[in-house]
Amino acid sequence: MAETLPTSAAVAPILAGDEMTISSQSPPPSGSQTALSDSDKVTLMSYCPNAWPGDAGFVNWSYMVYNMGAASGQPAPAPVVSGLSPASVQHNKNNDIIISGTGFDPATAIVVLNGTTNITPKPSPPPAPTSLTVTILSSQTPTAGSVTLAVKNGDGQVSSAATLTVT
Repeated sequence: MAETLPTSAAVAPILAGDEMTISSQSPPPSGSQTALSDSDKVTLMSYCPNAWPGDAGFVNWSYMVYNMGAASGQPAPAPVVSGLSPASVQHNKNNDIIISGTGFDPATAIVVLNGTTNITPKPSPPPAPTSLTVTILSSQTPTAGSVTLAVKNGDGQVSSAATLTVT
């Protein structure tokens, strides 16, 4: 049997946590609102201090709990570039480069060309924690020389740069 809650404008929002207790005693005064019947939701709300269903405080509390849990672990190691294949490319041509290494975040990693230009990895082959493929455009290698490539994960960590020879 669902409990009903008062709807009077003089009644403050129903709060969870220390302000609300859940018991099998008689239901509150009758009204048109129905209390949560899903015991899991009621239990979750009872652990959320100073929030009621729909309150922005509950959303903030949820983010806080998630972030505290995520932040309590060790941070991911920075990406490390161990090789480029090929190690040398022709200038003024589009060139696909496979970047090998460790610690790449396949979902968020980008490649930074010469410390300033962000290049999104190609979707095929799919990015992996140890390998990314990018296309260096002809406009990015107009003359012979060299360019640097680094991997930057979504958490902001950047690998040291590897040098690609341009002939």
